[in-house]
Amino acid sequence: MHQCYIIRQGRPGSVLPLSRSTRCGIVILLLAGFAGYGISPGLTQDADRRPAPKLVCPEPEYSFGMVTNTRDIIHDFVIRNDGDAPLKIAQVKLPCGCMLLRLMDDNVQPGKETVLRARFPLKGLSGPQRKRIVLLSNDPVRPRMTLLLTGEAIAELDIRPRQLFWGNLREDAAVEKTVNVRFHDDQDFHVVGVEASSPLFAAEVSSNAEAPSGRVKVRTVPPLPRGIFRGSLKILTDHPRFNTLVIPMSGRVIGELYTIPDEIVLAPAKQPVSRALMVYSSQKQKFSVLQVKPPITNIEVKVKSSLFSGYRVELRNIVPNVALNGQCVVITTDYAPMKELSVPLRVRQPEDELDQSP
Repeated sequence: MHQCYIIRQGRPGSVLPLSRSTRCGIVILLLAGFAGYGISPGLTQDADRRPAPKLVCPEPEYSFGMVTNTRDIIHDFVIRNDGDAPLKIAQVKLPCGCMLLRLMDDNVQPGKETVLRARFPLKGLSGPQRKRIVLLSNDPVRPRMTLLLTGEAIAELDIRPRQLFWGNLREDAAVEKTVNVRFHDDQDFHVVGVEASSPLFAAEVSSNAEAPSGRVKVRTVPPLPRGIFRGSLKILTDHPRFNTLVIPMSGRVIGELYTIPDEIVLAPAKQPVSRALMVYSSQKQKFSVLQVKPPITNIEVKVKSSLFSGYRVELRNIVPNVALNGQCVVITTDYAPMKELSVPLRVRQPEDELDQSP
């Protein structure tokens, strides 16, 4: 049996043994103190813990593998409540509007589950895909959960490039471009012909081991007339659904000197506006701008050399009205091959605005 002692103050080293009744009194006082502070001896957990929901998704990431981009991916994410209070899913967030979601039930009782159905259309997509879905709930420990939908969309038909932009071409330019057509690996279809909408271009089908479906070569046929051109390339295949492929083409044929933009387009207005032109040499030759003559005298002109062997021409105090339609800004230079060039003005009419509307 253990003996208890009490130390007397003021007399170091002096101790007295405690009696049995004294020891019992001390124990009773300690127990009363624990009870007064709500402490129960021997308990290690908080007896006052409130019930709470617990959001669980057994498979938060779904990989759909490699799928052709003519299909929709549909997947059900199972959402479970492993807590002991009702689970409330307050919001389902998407980083974009590329997916359709349907939550079967936003209130899940303890021990129950619901389903979040995701529909992901792959139309027009190509390459690796990674889409996030964020759930916001009343789970106190994990109020935010991220679900992932991953995989790769494979184009049933891959065309590169999908349009041909020729940029600025000189009148004597002989330039060639290539269009590669490739069907999905398990589809044995081929390019069988090609047609250009303009005599300015010649096109032919070229076989190549790297492009088993087909390769089309397009080249310019000089001399080319000056100005903006738009056309198309029609590619014919033996595929029952993609038997005709249309590739848009655009560009501009320039002379020895040219401007960007090639015309000044104005919207009708009562207040004066300003516009700027850049003047360049297609041969990258040095030249000087000697004079800029606007169509009417009240238009102010300021000419400044640029860092790219050209000139910036600023036109100020232009009052847009229909009287300017068809008139030109005339630029005179010391460049022997082309001493003068004209830049037309065009004021948009109300019907032009209607034509540009969606």
